[in-house]
Amino acid sequence: MMMTGSAPTYTAIGQLTSFKLGWKPQLVISSVGIDPITVAGLLKTVSQGQASGTALIEGAITDGYLPSNTDTSNPWIRLFRKIRAKYDPSAPFDGNVEYGMANAYTLVQALEAAGKNLTRQGLVNAVNKFGSKWSGPGLVPFRYSTKDHGGYDGAEMGKVSNGKIVLFGGPLVTQPTAGSPIKRYKGKQPTPPANGIPSN
Repeated sequence: MMMTGSAPTYTAIGQLTSFKLGWKPQLVISSVGIDPITVAGLLKTVSQGQASGTALIEGAITDGYLPSNTDTSNPWIRLFRKIRAKYDPSAPFDGNVEYGMANAYTLVQALEAAGKNLTRQGLVNAVNKFGSKWSGPGLVPFRYSTKDHGGYDGAEMGKVSNGKIVLFGGPLVTQPTAGSPIKRYKGKQPTPPANGIPSN
């Protein structure tokens, strides 16, 4: 088994090196480093075209605090795909695009909460006061307070299968505050507003 919190470039380099050595460990990697579209492109680049597709990362175990970007049954993924198709249709709809849209969605809520006379401290105060109540595409709630800026407070396990991240379907787990026990989360993912625009 090889566990890593690497960025996608180092995931690709590590897997290519493992392949050359004939070492085939079970890969366990954080969600940031295993986006199949990104890593497949990097594998092709670092191998100078000798490796293509996701064969070297198939079966990798990961986690996800957002829905899989290939889950077209998810209303957030449908919304984000619609936005991408309208404003940047040439971009692949990979985990990075999904992550960027999720961040933008949260940023809009933070800016609205901070008010028109925006200052850095005003933005921080808005996150501290209101952040835990914001919604978005996350599978679990936010963990924001004056003492904790942990973002989404949990994840669901997933696996790379046929070039896609397939989430196991539960159980979701959360850690409501830093250092607290990990708990099973029984809540549901919020649905996006009908007009797609976040509000506080």
